[in-house]
Amino acid sequence: MHSPILGAELRQQRSIGVVRSRRVLRWIINGVMIAGVLIALGLFALELWSALLVKDLTELIPSDALQRLMLNLLPLMLLPLALIVHFGLLLRTLMLSSSVIRRERLRGTWQLLLLTDQTAAQIVIGKWGATILNLTPLYLVLAALRVGLMVFVGLELFRFDNFYYDRNSTAFFFETKPLPLLVHPQMLVLGAALITLFTLLNLLLTAALGVLISVVRRGGHGGDQVALGLILRTVLLGLPALLILFNTQGRDFADMVFGNALGSTLLDNGTLVSAALLTAPRYRLNFVVGSSATQFYPSEVIPYVIGVYALIMAGAMALAILLARRDG
Repeated sequence: MHSPILGAELRQQRSIGVVRSRRVLRWIINGVMIAGVLIALGLFALELWSALLVKDLTELIPSDALQRLMLNLLPLMLLPLALIVHFGLLLRTLMLSSSVIRRERLRGTWQLLLLTDQTAAQIVIGKWGATILNLTPLYLVLAALRVGLMVFVGLELFRFDNFYYDRNSTAFFFETKPLPLLVHPQMLVLGAALITLFTLLNLLLTAALGVLISVVRRGGHGGDQVALGLILRTVLLGLPALLILFNTQGRDFADMVFGNALGSTLLDNGTLVSAALLTAPRYRLNFVVGSSATQFYPSEVIPYVIGVYALIMAGAMALAILLARRDG
């Protein structure tokens, strides 16, 4: 159904998002992003091809130098690139969503919106939806990077000589070896779908928290809104980790808290959960930090994480709508 609020907000956000930068800089950024996506999807395609043929990539790629380049060196670049893109999109999402209601109040148009045929709920949901539609293409790029990162963490690290516990050689760190496991093609597809779902849920949740902050905060600097969103998001995603890692065993309470916080970050990212489907879909996930250790099956973790995302998102939007109605 067409929403005038959604359409107007989407046009507003896209006009704000037009940044005039130097053409050379844009080319460099776009080139890096395109190269990252090609590496990520190429790595996924190689492993899927290998899984369908039931042959290891070391057999399909005969050259050792080419193996190191395609399976180790190039995919290694995905880790910093995905982290930078993820953090940049997190800030951009909070910047846009935390200003949707605040902007109307500063312009004196909020009360005018409430006098239209649009209810407070329709206004809040429309502005939240506009933020999601505006940023979805960028989050799909992030999802593509994470698909490659999932394959790198789940499979390619096992090819590193450094990651073999029983190694007794002084071989080159990036020496490639056959995988000590059988890769199921259906698990590759499922993992890619799962990491894409986590990435889009990340957008929905972050935008919902930003809209809530925009309703609550009537004034202040725009940077305050973003900082508050980062804190709120970290706290809300950190508290459920105390429930997820309820079997954490540690000699020190600080270790347990740190382990829970790190576990929350990993689950929020979803990379390790998705990567575990490639290596041990029927075995337990191991989250170990210092003296703290907890084990879960992927089938136990995935529904819980999705439920946490949905609960926080629904709660934030419900509270935002409630507070917006009070202004009317």
